[in-house]
Amino acid sequence: MARPAVRKRALLIVVAGYMFHVGLFALLFFAQPHIDFYVDRFGVPAWAGMPRWLFILTAEIAFAGLIMAWLYRVMHPVTRMLSGIGEHTASWLVFFVMLTGCLALLEQYDSLRVLHFFLAELLLIYFPFSSLMHTFTFAFSRNYTGATMGRRGVDA
Repeated sequence: MARPAVRKRALLIVVAGYMFHVGLFALLFFAQPHIDFYVDRFGVPAWAGMPRWLFILTAEIAFAGLIMAWLYRVMHPVTRMLSGIGEHTASWLVFFVMLTGCLALLEQYDSLRVLHFFLAELLLIYFPFSSLMHTFTFAFSRNYTGATMGRRGVDA
């Protein structure tokens, strides 16, 4: 268990992380435009999506979490020192994919949807070479860290 002073400082980044990650998950899998895309491109059966107002609210929560996490990264001395160009590139690329996705809700502008698709594809190309790969590797790395620390007798 973390010390109270550490816990208090970490609360902001934990809340921001959950806001962003849960919000992004909800947008990717429950936003009606994404569901329509999955059904059209991959032939999966359709499922119920969230209403438009909930999509917008969820997007705002995810944006707020991403911005808070990035500001923490920039303003906190330790995370600023540990952050390289790759982390900032990933944050900004995700931000612009989300922004163009929200703007693409204005369905009369096809160019916004094309820009959203382009940035999403650019993100998918960048994804495996960046820290965003934690999406798939976090379970393995946490297991490895726990096993290693347990063998060394660390009380974490």
